[in-house]
Amino acid sequence: MKAREVFLIIIIILLLAGGGYYLRSQANKINDLEEVSDTASDSLETYKNKNGELVSEIKSFDLVNEKVLLNLKTNDETIKALQEVVKGFEGKLAAAIVARSETLEKGATATKISGGDTVKSGDTVFIYPIYSTDWAEKWSEGIITASRDSITRDIKVKNDYSFTIGKKSNGWFKKREVVVNMTNLNPNTATQELRSYNVKQAPKRFNLVVYAGVGVGKNFEFEPQIGIGGGFTLLGIK
Repeated sequence: MKAREVFLIIIIILLLAGGGYYLRSQANKINDLEEVSDTASDSLETYKNKNGELVSEIKSFDLVNEKVLLNLKTNDETIKALQEVVKGFEGKLAAAIVARSETLEKGATATKISGGDTVKSGDTVFIYPIYSTDWAEKWSEGIITASRDSITRDIKVKNDYSFTIGKKSNGWFKKREVVVNMTNLNPNTATQELRSYNVKQAPKRFNLVVYAGVGVGKNFEFEPQIGIGGGFTLLGIK
């Protein structure tokens, strides 16, 4: 094979690779635009798992290009917070999650009364006791003290969470959805807002390969071969 023919083959392969890359990027952009629109309209679902723990679930932004998420115009404050997290990350991002939860603590404990302020007015002496209550439970602990003119509090609330991101079955012959789950282990805590972004790996449609080996030549004899090959992936099975 002449050098000119080899050069021409290389040019054709590079053109095919460039065309394949462009078509792939356009297809990914269209898919991302559809995905971001669909995910932005998804709402938070809450349920209890088999352990009685409160689980919140929502569809995750599963995108190839994070710019599609950053360019999304929205009034959703949680999505805006997610955009800021993604935008502010320095490095190669894999996933991002933002969440907001509220904890409602209720309970009753015995009140302790101790000596307090003594105020004398004329011949009358006023004694103002100090009331205090303290507790230490699995999910919270603290102490509250009430005096004549003020109340002080020192409260600690303990929260444990678990997060998962994965593909969830959406029925027969339907595309699996990428969802994020947030589980509150504290039964007094409920998730109010949850959003996530997952970097989707784009499938490779064009492959450029340098190969070397032994093949059958024109005289049906084995001979060493070396070359460059390329091809498009028409069907992929995961």
